[in-house]
Amino acid sequence: MKRHRPASTALFVLFLASVAAQAQPTPAKLIADFESGDSTRCMNAVNATSEHQEHFQTTAAKIAPALLRIIESGKGCEDSALSGLLNLGPGILPAAPAAKTVPQLVRIMERGIESGHHEHLSSAASALLILGFYQKDAAAAVPLIDRWIRLPAVSHFHREAVQALAVIGDGAAPAVPTLLEILGRPAGAEHDPQTEWLRMEIVRALGSIPAAAARSGPALVTALSGEAPDLASKAADSLGKLGRAALPYVLPLIRSANEDIKERAVRVVVKMGPAATEAVPLIVPLIAADNWNVRYQVQEALTAMGPTPEVITALAAMVVTKDKEEAATEAIKMLGSYGPAASKALPELRKAAATKGQFNWSPLAEAAKEAIAKIETKQ
Repeated sequence: MKRHRPASTALFVLFLASVAAQAQPTPAKLIADFESGDSTRCMNAVNATSEHQEHFQTTAAKIAPALLRIIESGKGCEDSALSGLLNLGPGILPAAPAAKTVPQLVRIMERGIESGHHEHLSSAASALLILGFYQKDAAAAVPLIDRWIRLPAVSHFHREAVQALAVIGDGAAPAVPTLLEILGRPAGAEHDPQTEWLRMEIVRALGSIPAAAARSGPALVTALSGEAPDLASKAADSLGKLGRAALPYVLPLIRSANEDIKERAVRVVVKMGPAATEAVPLIVPLIAADNWNVRYQVQEALTAMGPTPEVITALAAMVVTKDKEEAATEAIKMLGSYGPAASKALPELRKAAATKGQFNWSPLAEAAKEAIAKIETKQ
Protein backbone atom coordinates (compact mmCIF):
# COMPACT_ATOMS: atom_id res chain seq x y z
CA MET A 1 0.00 0.00 0.00
CA LYS A 2 1.28 3.46 -0.88
CA ARG A 3 2.30 5.47 2.18
CA HIS A 4 1.74 9.22 2.30
CA ARG A 5 4.10 11.66 3.96
CA PRO A 6 2.44 13.38 6.96
CA ALA A 7 1.45 17.00 6.32
CA SER A 8 3.69 18.18 9.16
CA THR A 9 6.72 16.49 7.55
CA ALA A 10 5.97 18.03 4.16
CA LEU A 11 5.69 21.48 5.73
CA PHE A 12 8.99 20.97 7.55
CA VAL A 13 10.71 20.01 4.27
CA LEU A 14 9.34 23.15 2.62
CA PHE A 15 10.56 25.20 5.55
CA LEU A 16 14.09 23.77 5.23
CA ALA A 17 14.10 24.48 1.49
CA SER A 18 13.03 28.05 2.20
CA VAL A 19 15.82 28.50 4.75
CA ALA A 20 18.38 27.04 2.31
CA ALA A 21 17.21 29.41 -0.43
CA GLN A 22 17.58 32.36 1.92
CA ALA A 23 21.06 31.22 2.99
CA GLN A 24 22.20 31.06 -0.62
CA PRO A 25 22.59 34.66 -1.86
CA THR A 26 22.21 35.65 -5.47
CA PRO A 27 25.37 36.54 -7.43
CA ALA A 28 24.33 40.21 -7.21
CA LYS A 29 24.01 40.01 -3.41
CA LEU A 30 27.32 38.20 -3.19
CA ILE A 31 29.07 40.89 -5.24
CA ALA A 32 27.49 43.63 -3.13
CA ASP A 33 28.80 42.01 0.04
CA PHE A 34 32.32 41.72 -1.38
CA GLU A 35 32.25 45.33 -2.58
CA SER A 36 30.91 46.70 0.70
CA GLY A 37 34.34 46.79 2.27
CA ASP A 38 32.75 45.61 5.51
CA SER A 39 34.83 42.78 6.97
CA THR A 40 31.81 40.91 8.32
CA ARG A 41 29.89 41.05 5.05
CA CYS A 42 33.01 40.07 3.11
CA MET A 43 33.55 37.08 5.38
CA ASN A 44 29.90 36.07 4.98
CA ALA A 45 30.36 36.25 1.21
CA VAL A 46 33.44 34.01 1.39
CA ASN A 47 31.54 31.53 3.54
CA ALA A 48 28.71 31.53 1.01
CA THR A 49 31.09 30.71 -1.87
CA SER A 50 32.45 27.88 0.26
CA GLU A 51 29.15 26.47 1.50
CA HIS A 52 27.49 26.73 -1.92
CA GLN A 53 30.65 26.18 -3.95
CA GLU A 54 29.11 23.93 -6.57
CA HIS A 55 26.31 26.44 -7.21
CA PHE A 56 28.50 29.53 -7.47
CA GLN A 57 31.06 27.79 -9.67
CA THR A 58 28.40 27.71 -12.38
CA THR A 59 28.18 31.53 -12.23
CA ALA A 60 31.89 32.15 -11.65
CA ALA A 61 32.31 34.23 -14.79
CA LYS A 62 29.65 36.68 -13.54
CA ILE A 63 31.20 37.14 -10.11
CA ALA A 64 34.92 37.09 -10.96
CA PRO A 65 35.20 40.59 -12.54
CA ALA A 66 34.00 42.28 -9.36
CA LEU A 67 36.46 40.31 -7.24
CA LEU A 68 39.29 41.22 -9.62
CA ARG A 69 38.43 44.91 -9.27
CA ILE A 70 38.74 44.62 -5.52
CA ILE A 71 42.11 42.89 -5.84
CA GLU A 72 43.40 45.44 -8.35
CA SER A 73 42.41 48.34 -6.11
CA GLY A 74 44.27 46.88 -3.14
CA LYS A 75 41.55 48.24 -0.88
CA GLY A 76 38.79 46.72 1.17
CA CYS A 77 38.40 42.98 1.32
CA GLU A 78 41.30 41.87 -0.86
CA ASP A 79 41.96 38.68 1.09
CA SER A 80 38.26 37.79 1.00
CA ALA A 81 38.14 38.46 -2.75
CA LEU A 82 41.08 36.10 -3.25
CA SER A 83 39.37 33.41 -1.19
CA GLY A 84 36.23 33.94 -3.22
CA LEU A 85 38.10 33.52 -6.51
CA LEU A 86 39.70 30.36 -5.17
CA ASN A 87 36.30 28.92 -4.20
CA LEU A 88 34.86 29.79 -7.62
CA GLY A 89 37.45 27.54 -9.25
CA PRO A 90 38.70 27.43 -12.88
CA GLY A 91 35.34 28.78 -14.04
CA ILE A 92 36.77 32.26 -13.43
CA LEU A 93 39.16 31.94 -16.41
CA PRO A 94 36.87 33.33 -19.15
CA ALA A 95 36.29 36.47 -17.07
CA ALA A 96 39.79 36.64 -15.60
CA PRO A 97 42.26 36.24 -18.49
CA ALA A 98 45.84 35.34 -17.65
CA ALA A 99 47.33 38.52 -19.15
CA LYS A 100 45.36 40.59 -16.66
CA THR A 101 45.11 38.33 -13.64
CA VAL A 102 48.47 36.55 -13.37
CA PRO A 103 50.41 39.84 -12.84
CA GLN A 104 48.05 40.73 -9.99
CA LEU A 105 48.55 37.33 -8.37
CA VAL A 106 52.32 37.67 -8.81
CA ARG A 107 52.18 41.08 -7.11
CA ILE A 108 50.33 39.61 -4.14
CA MET A 109 52.78 36.72 -3.84
CA GLU A 110 55.74 39.08 -4.05
CA ARG A 111 54.29 41.29 -1.32
CA GLY A 112 53.77 38.29 0.94
CA ILE A 113 57.31 37.00 0.41
CA GLU A 114 58.89 40.42 0.94
CA SER A 115 56.88 41.43 4.01
CA GLY A 116 56.62 38.06 5.75
CA HIS A 117 53.49 39.31 7.56
CA HIS A 118 50.98 36.59 8.35
CA GLU A 119 48.12 38.42 6.63
CA HIS A 120 50.14 39.00 3.47
CA LEU A 121 51.41 35.42 3.48
CA SER A 122 47.83 34.20 3.75
CA SER A 123 46.86 36.27 0.69
CA ALA A 124 49.96 35.01 -1.13
CA ALA A 125 48.93 31.41 -0.42
CA SER A 126 45.52 32.04 -1.97
CA ALA A 127 47.19 33.70 -4.98
CA LEU A 128 49.45 30.65 -5.37
CA LEU A 129 46.50 28.28 -5.44
CA ILE A 130 44.64 30.43 -7.99
CA LEU A 131 47.73 30.48 -10.21
CA GLY A 132 47.30 26.73 -10.57
CA PHE A 133 44.11 27.36 -12.55
CA TYR A 134 46.16 29.05 -15.29
CA GLN A 135 48.57 26.16 -15.87
CA LYS A 136 51.17 27.06 -18.54
CA ASP A 137 49.88 30.65 -18.67
CA ALA A 138 51.18 31.15 -15.13
CA ALA A 139 54.85 30.72 -16.15
CA ALA A 140 55.60 34.34 -15.18
CA ALA A 141 55.05 33.34 -11.55
CA VAL A 142 57.70 30.60 -11.52
CA PRO A 143 60.51 32.71 -9.95
CA LEU A 144 58.22 33.65 -7.07
CA ILE A 145 56.96 30.09 -6.64
CA ASP A 146 60.61 29.02 -6.51
CA ARG A 147 61.24 31.52 -3.71
CA TRP A 148 58.05 30.44 -1.96
CA ILE A 149 59.24 26.84 -1.77
CA ARG A 150 62.34 28.04 0.06
CA LEU A 151 60.33 29.86 2.77
CA PRO A 152 60.22 27.84 6.02
CA ALA A 153 57.33 29.99 7.26
CA VAL A 154 54.98 28.53 4.64
CA SER A 155 56.22 24.94 4.60
CA HIS A 156 52.60 23.76 4.93
CA PHE A 157 52.02 25.24 1.45
CA HIS A 158 55.13 23.82 -0.22
CA ARG A 159 53.23 20.88 -1.69
CA GLU A 160 50.72 23.24 -3.30
CA ALA A 161 53.61 25.26 -4.76
CA VAL A 162 55.12 22.12 -6.28
CA GLN A 163 51.71 21.16 -7.67
CA ALA A 164 51.49 24.61 -9.29
CA LEU A 165 54.86 24.04 -10.96
CA ALA A 166 53.64 20.67 -12.23
CA VAL A 167 50.65 22.18 -14.04
CA ILE A 168 52.78 24.99 -15.47
CA GLY A 169 54.90 22.32 -17.17
CA ASP A 170 57.99 23.23 -19.18
CA GLY A 171 57.69 26.86 -18.13
CA ALA A 172 58.60 25.70 -14.62
CA ALA A 173 62.06 24.46 -15.71
CA PRO A 174 63.89 27.34 -13.92
CA ALA A 175 62.58 26.00 -10.59
CA VAL A 176 63.85 22.46 -11.16
CA PRO A 177 67.22 23.05 -9.39
CA THR A 178 65.31 23.96 -6.22
CA LEU A 179 63.14 20.86 -6.52
CA LEU A 180 66.20 18.66 -6.98
CA GLU A 181 67.94 20.26 -4.02
CA ILE A 182 64.98 19.44 -1.76
CA LEU A 183 64.66 15.94 -3.19
CA GLY A 184 68.36 15.29 -2.56
CA ARG A 185 68.27 16.23 1.11
CA PRO A 186 68.79 13.35 3.56
CA ALA A 187 65.47 11.88 4.64
CA GLY A 188 66.48 11.98 8.32
CA ALA A 189 66.24 9.33 10.99
CA GLU A 190 62.61 10.09 11.89
CA HIS A 191 59.79 9.52 9.45
CA ASP A 192 58.23 12.88 8.65
CA PRO A 193 54.99 12.44 6.66
CA GLN A 194 54.99 16.06 5.46
CA THR A 195 58.52 15.71 4.05
CA GLU A 196 57.65 12.41 2.39
CA TRP A 197 54.53 13.90 0.79
CA LEU A 198 56.59 16.81 -0.49
CA ARG A 199 59.17 14.44 -1.98
CA MET A 200 56.37 12.51 -3.70
CA GLU A 201 54.97 15.74 -5.17
CA ILE A 202 58.41 16.78 -6.41
CA VAL A 203 58.98 13.45 -8.14
CA ARG A 204 55.53 13.70 -9.73
CA ALA A 205 56.14 17.31 -10.84
CA LEU A 206 59.46 16.46 -12.49
CA GLY A 207 57.61 14.18 -14.88
CA SER A 208 55.58 17.18 -16.07
CA ILE A 209 58.65 19.22 -17.04
CA PRO A 210 60.24 17.43 -20.04
CA ALA A 211 62.41 20.48 -20.82
CA ALA A 212 64.42 19.70 -17.68
CA ALA A 213 64.83 15.96 -18.31
CA ALA A 214 68.62 16.25 -18.53
CA ARG A 215 68.65 17.64 -14.98
CA SER A 216 65.89 15.56 -13.44
CA GLY A 217 66.64 12.20 -15.10
CA PRO A 218 69.46 11.15 -12.72
CA ALA A 219 67.44 12.19 -9.66
CA LEU A 220 64.40 10.25 -10.83
CA VAL A 221 66.57 7.19 -11.47
CA THR A 222 67.91 7.48 -7.92
CA ALA A 223 64.34 7.55 -6.61
CA LEU A 224 63.43 4.61 -8.86
CA SER A 225 66.36 2.60 -7.48
CA GLY A 226 65.73 3.52 -3.85
CA GLU A 227 64.24 1.52 -1.02
CA ALA A 228 61.00 3.54 -0.75
CA PRO A 229 58.50 1.62 -2.93
CA ASP A 230 55.94 4.44 -3.14
CA LEU A 231 58.58 6.95 -4.24
CA ALA A 232 59.98 4.43 -6.72
CA SER A 233 56.53 3.89 -8.22
CA LYS A 234 56.02 7.64 -8.60
CA ALA A 235 59.48 7.94 -10.19
CA ALA A 236 58.52 5.25 -12.72
CA ASP A 237 55.42 7.26 -13.62
CA SER A 238 57.45 10.44 -14.09
CA LEU A 239 60.18 8.83 -16.16
CA GLY A 240 57.47 7.30 -18.33
CA LYS A 241 55.89 10.72 -18.87
CA LEU A 242 59.25 12.18 -19.90
CA GLY A 243 59.34 9.63 -22.71
CA ARG A 244 62.34 9.24 -25.00
CA ALA A 245 64.26 11.98 -23.14
CA ALA A 246 64.47 9.69 -20.10
CA LEU A 247 65.70 6.59 -21.97
CA PRO A 248 69.43 7.28 -21.49
CA TYR A 249 68.88 7.10 -17.73
CA VAL A 250 66.55 4.09 -17.79
CA LEU A 251 68.30 1.73 -20.23
CA PRO A 252 71.29 0.99 -17.94
CA LEU A 253 68.89 -0.11 -15.20
CA ILE A 254 67.45 -2.83 -17.45
CA ARG A 255 70.90 -4.45 -17.30
CA SER A 256 70.92 -4.27 -13.49
CA ALA A 257 71.62 -7.43 -11.54
CA ASN A 258 69.05 -6.25 -9.00
CA GLU A 259 65.76 -7.84 -10.07
CA ASP A 260 63.61 -5.19 -8.39
CA ILE A 261 65.42 -2.37 -10.17
CA LYS A 262 65.29 -4.26 -13.47
CA GLU A 263 61.52 -4.77 -13.09
CA ARG A 264 60.97 -1.07 -12.26
CA ALA A 265 63.01 -0.02 -15.29
CA VAL A 266 60.97 -2.22 -17.62
CA ARG A 267 57.82 -0.79 -16.03
CA VAL A 268 59.00 2.64 -17.21
CA VAL A 269 59.28 1.24 -20.73
CA VAL A 270 55.66 0.06 -20.42
CA LYS A 271 54.60 3.62 -19.67
CA MET A 272 56.61 5.01 -22.59
CA GLY A 273 55.04 2.65 -25.11
CA PRO A 274 56.14 3.14 -28.75
CA ALA A 275 58.54 5.92 -27.71
CA ALA A 276 60.82 3.31 -26.10
CA THR A 277 61.85 1.34 -29.20
CA GLU A 278 65.52 1.79 -28.26
CA ALA A 279 64.85 -0.52 -25.30
CA VAL A 280 63.70 -3.41 -27.52
CA PRO A 281 67.11 -5.17 -27.82
CA LEU A 282 67.40 -5.13 -24.02
CA ILE A 283 63.92 -6.26 -23.03
CA VAL A 284 63.12 -8.92 -25.65
CA PRO A 285 65.78 -11.35 -24.30
CA LEU A 286 64.01 -11.05 -20.91
CA ILE A 287 60.73 -12.35 -22.30
CA ALA A 288 61.23 -15.61 -20.39
CA ALA A 289 63.12 -14.18 -17.40
CA ASP A 290 63.27 -16.30 -14.26
CA ASN A 291 61.77 -13.45 -12.26
CA TRP A 292 58.02 -13.50 -12.91
CA ASN A 293 57.62 -9.75 -12.28
CA VAL A 294 60.27 -8.91 -14.87
CA ARG A 295 58.73 -11.38 -17.29
CA TYR A 296 55.28 -9.86 -16.86
CA GLN A 297 56.53 -6.29 -17.34
CA VAL A 298 58.39 -7.29 -20.53
CA GLN A 299 55.20 -8.72 -22.00
CA GLU A 300 53.33 -5.57 -20.98
CA ALA A 301 56.02 -3.41 -22.58
CA LEU A 302 55.88 -5.32 -25.87
CA THR A 303 52.10 -5.03 -25.87
CA ALA A 304 52.32 -1.27 -25.20
CA MET A 305 54.85 -0.80 -28.01
CA GLY A 306 52.82 -2.78 -30.49
CA PRO A 307 54.13 -4.57 -33.60
CA THR A 308 56.73 -2.01 -34.60
CA PRO A 309 59.42 -3.22 -37.06
CA GLU A 310 61.96 -3.23 -34.22
CA VAL A 311 59.76 -5.44 -32.04
CA ILE A 312 58.88 -7.90 -34.81
CA THR A 313 62.54 -8.21 -35.87
CA ALA A 314 63.76 -8.80 -32.32
CA LEU A 315 61.07 -11.38 -31.55
CA ALA A 316 61.69 -13.20 -34.84
CA ALA A 317 65.37 -13.46 -33.90
CA MET A 318 64.35 -15.05 -30.58
CA VAL A 319 62.28 -17.68 -32.40
CA VAL A 320 65.38 -19.26 -33.91
CA THR A 321 67.32 -19.21 -30.61
CA LYS A 322 67.61 -23.00 -30.28
CA ASP A 323 69.42 -23.04 -26.93
CA LYS A 324 66.62 -21.02 -25.27
CA GLU A 325 63.46 -22.87 -26.17
CA GLU A 326 61.34 -21.29 -23.43
CA ALA A 327 62.29 -17.77 -24.57
CA ALA A 328 61.65 -18.78 -28.19
CA THR A 329 58.20 -20.12 -27.25
CA GLU A 330 57.28 -16.90 -25.45
CA ALA A 331 58.47 -14.86 -28.44
CA ILE A 332 56.29 -17.00 -30.72
CA LYS A 333 53.23 -16.43 -28.52
CA MET A 334 53.89 -12.70 -28.54
CA LEU A 335 54.15 -12.66 -32.32
CA GLY A 336 50.88 -14.55 -32.57
CA SER A 337 49.17 -11.97 -30.36
CA TYR A 338 49.99 -9.28 -32.94
CA GLY A 339 48.07 -11.14 -35.64
CA PRO A 340 48.64 -10.13 -39.30
CA ALA A 341 50.89 -7.25 -38.21
CA ALA A 342 53.60 -9.86 -37.47
CA SER A 343 53.60 -11.33 -40.99
CA LYS A 344 57.29 -10.52 -41.53
CA ALA A 345 58.13 -13.14 -38.90
CA LEU A 346 56.41 -15.94 -40.83
CA PRO A 347 59.64 -17.42 -42.28
CA GLU A 348 61.09 -17.92 -38.79
CA LEU A 349 57.77 -19.21 -37.47
CA ARG A 350 57.50 -21.79 -40.27
CA LYS A 351 60.98 -23.08 -39.43
CA ALA A 352 59.93 -23.39 -35.80
CA ALA A 353 56.71 -25.17 -36.82
CA ALA A 354 58.84 -27.86 -38.48
CA THR A 355 60.79 -28.54 -35.28
CA LYS A 356 60.78 -32.18 -34.21
CA GLY A 357 60.74 -33.01 -30.56
CA GLN A 358 60.51 -36.18 -28.53
CA PHE A 359 57.93 -38.56 -30.02
CA ASN A 360 57.70 -36.13 -32.97
CA TRP A 361 55.93 -33.55 -30.76
CA SER A 362 57.38 -30.18 -29.83
CA PRO A 363 55.79 -27.41 -27.72
CA LEU A 364 57.80 -24.95 -29.82
CA ALA A 365 56.32 -26.32 -33.04
CA GLU A 366 52.78 -26.31 -31.64
CA ALA A 367 53.12 -22.70 -30.48
CA ALA A 368 54.48 -21.73 -33.91
CA LYS A 369 51.58 -23.40 -35.73
CA GLU A 370 49.09 -21.57 -33.53
CA ALA A 371 50.88 -18.23 -34.10
CA ILE A 372 50.97 -18.78 -37.87
CA ALA A 373 47.22 -19.42 -37.89
CA LYS A 374 46.59 -16.13 -36.06
CA ILE A 375 48.92 -14.17 -38.33
CA GLU A 376 47.52 -15.60 -41.54
CA THR A 377 43.95 -14.81 -40.53
CA LYS A 378 42.31 -12.39 -43.03
CA GLN A 379 45.50 -11.97 -45.03
